[in-house]
Amino acid sequence: MGRLPVSALKPGMTLAEPVLNTRRQRLAEAGTALDARKISLFQAWGVVEVEVQEVAAPGLPEIESRLADPPVLLPAQAQLLRLQVENQHLLDCLDVSESLWVGLQKWPDPNLLPIDLLAVFLAEAELFFPVVLLSIYRVDVDSHEFNLALCLPPGFQEDLQDEVQRQIAQGHFALALRRSRPTVCPSLGLHRSHSQVQAIVLVPLATLQEVQGMALFAIERAEKDVAPHELKLLSILAGQAALALESVQLQATLQQQRAGLEEKVHQRTTELEAELKKALEANERLALVDRMRESLLAMASHELRTPLSSILGSLEIIGEEWSERLPSEGLQLLEICKRNSSMLLSLVSDLLEVAALRKERLILHRSLIALSPLVEQTFAALAPLAQASSVSLLNAVSPDVKVYADPQRLQQVLQNLVHNAIKFSQQEGPYVRVSAVEEAERVIVSVADNGRGIAPALIGRVFEPFVQGDDSYTPSTRGVGLGLTICKSLVERHGGTIWVESEPGKGSQFSFALPRTAA
Repeated sequence: MGRLPVSALKPGMTLAEPVLNTRRQRLAEAGTALDARKISLFQAWGVVEVEVQEVAAPGLPEIESRLADPPVLLPAQAQLLRLQVENQHLLDCLDVSESLWVGLQKWPDPNLLPIDLLAVFLAEAELFFPVVLLSIYRVDVDSHEFNLALCLPPGFQEDLQDEVQRQIAQGHFALALRRSRPTVCPSLGLHRSHSQVQAIVLVPLATLQEVQGMALFAIERAEKDVAPHELKLLSILAGQAALALESVQLQATLQQQRAGLEEKVHQRTTELEAELKKALEANERLALVDRMRESLLAMASHELRTPLSSILGSLEIIGEEWSERLPSEGLQLLEICKRNSSMLLSLVSDLLEVAALRKERLILHRSLIALSPLVEQTFAALAPLAQASSVSLLNAVSPDVKVYADPQRLQQVLQNLVHNAIKFSQQEGPYVRVSAVEEAERVIVSVADNGRGIAPALIGRVFEPFVQGDDSYTPSTRGVGLGLTICKSLVERHGGTIWVESEPGKGSQFSFALPRTAA
């Protein structure tokens, strides 16, 4: 026998209809005498009339009657006839279960309900196993009670419910579940309202994972007249129906989880979009503030540089031409003015330098240069400050050491680092030492002093703008905290790195690495 054709599954039909139509066609082609009768399938949305063909084929009772006449059949022939009937039942069962499963897998309706599957199971079982009444009870996952899901014919729910309660009370439900196979039991009251009922067949609907429910068949035969192969047929059908129910439940669970996940993803996406929008708006505001700050710094620096240069020049002229005519107090005030004007001019220059570095407008003119002469030039420029602080300047750089750098910018880095080291060297026998170590592809330049050192909490922040290395320094030694920021920017523009090592009370060592050759 062939499989249930997919073309038989049409929208608007219950799942039982294509199965039964195919069965009728195959039985008609075999020339089987058919007696049509109607069964009303009670469904969740109403009553659907489906015509079912009842097979009047010879069964075991007829075979037994034929076997009672010895001249008719030999024992071997009788046994062969029994086997043929049993094999036919099994083949029909396999064919039906396969059709049921294929139909389920290819069913086009995504809203398939478990009641459709139960209707198919009952209709198929009734084709092989004629009954008076039949029903299916589903297990409630919360209360673990058996609730009526389907009753055929409709209208006998109360009679069947009373019978079920009696069967449960007698332990027959538990026995069938424990055996996990169809169990034949005597009628415990249903035969009173339906005289043709002689026995009850309980068929568990269960998989390896869980019990789906129980099917109840009220039959016209006595317990002893139910053949084992008929129970096997029911068992196979019940197992297939239970698997189908489990599949539908899993699909429903997956759909719910997917819908929940989609909702969560949508909700989270909405939240992230809102957060991203806020972040972008905040970023735009910060960028605007940064541009305004840089513009203000640049404008203020340019506006301050010219008058400061003029003031400093005027003070130099006064110091040269009026020094003999000014009292000592006047000369001291003049020196203070000159020193503070120089500091302001240096600050303005630093601000302009930082603004240029941030906008990457600085152009480097790099070449392969000797490092030691630059160190000597730096020491010469800072010699007055070192002598005033009694700081020894030590050049430990070998004359052979060369780096690939812009000489003007490299000297600016050295001058900032050496100037800081001189300014903060306040121990006995202070010194500032510049050294260099050559590696395969870079040169590491170090500027070390034996001053107070830097507090551990400030080590990671000394290269940030406007950060001082030690709050304990006096106003005369403090700057605005831009020198190291400029050093870091210039070194990184050369493709190098800069870092600091320090221990409070034992001095500091600033080191930076520059390439030896052009990349």
